Amino acid sequence: MTPRLKRAARPAQRLNLVRHQKGRVVVGGLLTLAGSGVTLLQPLIAGQVISAVERQVSVWGYVLVLVGIFFVQVATQAGGQYALEVAGESSSRALRSDGVRRVLHASMDAVSRFRRGDFVSRLVNDTTAAQEFVAHGYIGVILGATTLLGAVIFIYLISPILLVTIVCVFLVAGVGAFLVLSQLECVATRRQQALALLTADLEGTLQSLRTVKVTNAETHEREHLNSSIESVFTAAKRQAALGAIITPAAQLAATGSLIAGVVIGGAQVASGHLSLAGLVSVLLYSTSMVLPLANLMKGYSAVMTARASLTRLEEVQSLPSERARRDDIRPHVVAKTTSPAIEFDDVSFRYSPDAPAISSLDLSIPRGSRCLLIGPSGVGKSTILNLISGLYVPSAGSVRVFGEQMSAHTVSALRDHMALLEQSAPVMYGSVRDAVAYTTPAVSDDQVLGVLHTVGLREKFPDAQSLDTRINDSGENLSGGERQRVALARALLRRPDLLLLDEPTSSLDAETYAMVMDALYQLPEDITVVMVSHDARQREWADYTIELEFGGGVNVSSTADQRTAG
Repeated sequence: MTPRLKRAARPAQRLNLVRHQKGRVVVGGLLTLAGSGVTLLQPLIAGQVISAVERQVSVWGYVLVLVGIFFVQVATQAGGQYALEVAGESSSRALRSDGVRRVLHASMDAVSRFRRGDFVSRLVNDTTAAQEFVAHGYIGVILGATTLLGAVIFIYLISPILLVTIVCVFLVAGVGAFLVLSQLECVATRRQQALALLTADLEGTLQSLRTVKVTNAETHEREHLNSSIESVFTAAKRQAALGAIITPAAQLAATGSLIAGVVIGGAQVASGHLSLAGLVSVLLYSTSMVLPLANLMKGYSAVMTARASLTRLEEVQSLPSERARRDDIRPHVVAKTTSPAIEFDDVSFRYSPDAPAISSLDLSIPRGSRCLLIGPSGVGKSTILNLISGLYVPSAGSVRVFGEQMSAHTVSALRDHMALLEQSAPVMYGSVRDAVAYTTPAVSDDQVLGVLHTVGLREKFPDAQSLDTRINDSGENLSGGERQRVALARALLRRPDLLLLDEPTSSLDAETYAMVMDALYQLPEDITVVMVSHDARQREWADYTIELEFGGGVNVSSTADQRTAG
């Protein structure tokens, strides 16, 4: 479930986006402002051309000035626009990079409250809205307002009466548009939420595509996804309707000011209170005010949209980290021999308030031992591995690994000494080499092949060339057993001091099972192995068997005890 949105993003947060790109924003703003400034000279020069024609003198000097102004305008505004766009993209890049860091370092408890597709939407769609804000938001409002002010001053110097007329027309068009655009934040929020839901739904469907097909559920999923698509479309139509106000408002301002200028200005020319050159300049100024008004509205629209997106991004940025500094634990911690590898002291944990997973559990697993966790499904075996690896924090009690309490200060350093094979056995997209050497990229191809052959994949990957085989998302082009063995090879290649295995042989045939178990038997004696399994055959492999029962019961027996009992 996606958490409810917090309040709108604070102005300080929006200003920080601009502040971090202040160099590019200042350069882009000044260049664009310079281009707008020289543009304000064009109506005056055009008026001088009319005046020169009336006086029957050469106009070529004025024409050359107009051409020069045109080239200066093009150069400055193109450079300014480029600088602003790069500033926006840089902000988007920074937000995405920070968002990725926050998600990867966040606690599993915090991450699990979001759907994965929602994260994708926030880091792709919402950051794009932030890019628009930096490139066209406040800077668009400021530049638009400044250019409008400049045009107003020039018109006032020519004809105060025409200024009042034109300003009234622009106020009618502008105020009406801004009243409508004030609703944009709410509408943009609905659209971004709908996009996030669609992204999450589509990702979930693609992950379960085999099940969808085999159960003939294509129609059901299509209807479900179409419902999400319609939600996006409905919100987008509403946002488009509000955004469409900008164009007719600008057209109203342009047409209204032109008509008013022609009527009133023409009367002034006829009465001798205004020259023809002055009228031409005023009319050109009135039409030139349309673009800055549109830019002002576009900037305001970008600000409103960004408020919605930044609120969603702020939730990602506020995800609690599971770790502190890496140097808070002594690097030689694993070398200590006096403490057990794993200790649970009165540990309780629950995934939700009404669903306790573990209650008051005490465990002690010696270093270098092979420990088997067994028990019925749902009793908490995988949860124990999650607590050992620091993926979750106990609600009560403490977990110690190699004598150090698992905490935000120690989790990173302790994980340097452990490897986890999850029950789902995920493998990363890329080549087989990348998947196996995921955390040990400096290893040789011979080492990668050696560990793959150890887990029974010699025929599948016989030589270095076969390591270039591409693995699809989630390893979908591998069988379940192959995926499980590739994941096991990755864990073994890491050569950890603590190896955590969650059902490592559940998808293997008898021959491959024997090969994998043989590899586990041959692990160095100083490696501590904790395996979750339902396979009774693995009792012979284990030094200790811990049987968990519902209600908190724990039975610990050694291999010697089992043989005596047998």
